[in-house]
Amino acid sequence: MKKILGVMILGLFWCNVVFADLILFCKQEVRLIIEKDNSETINMKQDWKFVITETEIIVPGFEVLYKELMRKNYSETSYYASDKMVADESFIAFHTYIKISRTTGEGYISQTIANTTTKQPFICSTKEPELLF
Repeated sequence: MKKILGVMILGLFWCNVVFADLILFCKQEVRLIIEKDNSETINMKQDWKFVITETEIIVPGFEVLYKELMRKNYSETSYYASDKMVADESFIAFHTYIKISRTTGEGYISQTIANTTTKQPFICSTKEPELLF
């Protein structure tokens, strides 16, 4: 009995904590374009797939556009990732971030280029959408 208990305790010391990748399937209905003095809403249906790893959020199919989205410990209730912001003293040249709620699945991609910000809200699920053929 002591040997079994000893083996179990030693086994626990060698165990590692593992973070499994989370895959989310998201649907977008509109895109918001925000400039200094006006904003515009455009109907835009798009499906997104996000792979959330321990260190980053990957957007399969859009790796060039949304690259190096490194996860930050922004909140315990949401996933958050941001790229390296290219900023000048007077304005932000380019910045992208993704935020997804862990509880509701609601989220958005926000992208700022010069003085224009686009916000793409979506709703996510872990269930893969059915393909219609």
